[in-house]
Order: sequence, then structure tokens, then C-alpha cells
Amino acid sequence: MYKLAAVALFTGLLGAGSASAAPMLVDVFAQANSRVGGAALDTGIAVQVGDQLTIDVAIDDLWAAGTGPRTSNADGLNGIAPYGGNNFGLYNGFYYGALIGRINAGAYFLVGTSFDQIINEAGTLFLAYNDSNAQDNSGFVTASIDLNPGQVDVPEPASM
Repeated sequence: MYKLAAVALFTGLLGAGSASAAPMLVDVFAQANSRVGGAALDTGIAVQVGDQLTIDVAIDDLWAAGTGPRTSNADGLNGIAPYGGNNFGLYNGFYYGALIGRINAGAYFLVGTSFDQIINEAGTLFLAYNDSNAQDNSGFVTASIDLNPGQVDVPEPASM
């Protein structure tokens, strides 16, 4: 009888696992978090090699690289209507106004409105607005960040 109770307790402790944490929401500001003249936003999210990182921004969430036809979503000023503004070309390999990221002080990568990649370096995730001059930027976008989405965390059993 004691063995049966111990097995039931052990099985209950293992359970089916718990759901992964909800995505984290962060606001990335076009002026304060500009690549030049601002500071990339430290999300505080630590990633490891092999982690799956997804970042999503609503396609109609807009920010601006100055006045005039310089409003875009996180995909940047790529000239694609209705949320791409005029095409101002590339700055350091990405459209002006695009949401970009990096791990620690590594190379920037394009995030845009939808990012889903396996990470190949460990460190902290930073996000930024791709621009050469932050002074006339305005607005912000809200990024939904999910690390290892759909992964189920299985608690370790307690010692008996």
C-alpha cells in the first residue's frame, strides 16, 4: 500500500507540465531607442544557443522617422502601402524605420513585424529603431516577445 501511495505521489509531482510563460510585451521608442542618437532597448530577456525566439508587432502599429511621409510600421520605410511610407532606401543594410535586434553587442538583425528564428548565440536581447538620426523620430511600437513558444516546462520531481 505504501508503494502504491509513493508511486501516485511521484506521478502527481511529475504531472503533465505547465504551460510556457505568456509573451512579454515591450514598447520600443523611435527616438529613445534609435540605433543612432538613442540607445537600443535592453529587454532583459536572456537567450541561449538553440532557443526559439519569436517577436511580433501589429502591422498597423506605426512610428515615424521625422515629419512628412516618413511613417511606417516595424518593417520600415519600404514604400509598400499602406504602412510602409515612402522608400528612403537602406541604412546599414535595413530599411529606415525598421525594428532591428541584436544579442548583447553583436551584429544587428532584422526583426520587422514578424521574426521567428533559432538563436545561435547567448546573451541579452536588445531592440532598436533603425535610423541615422533620432532627433526628429516619434512614436513607438509594441513588440510581443516569446522565447521557446509552445514549450512545456516539466517540473523536476521533489525528493522523496
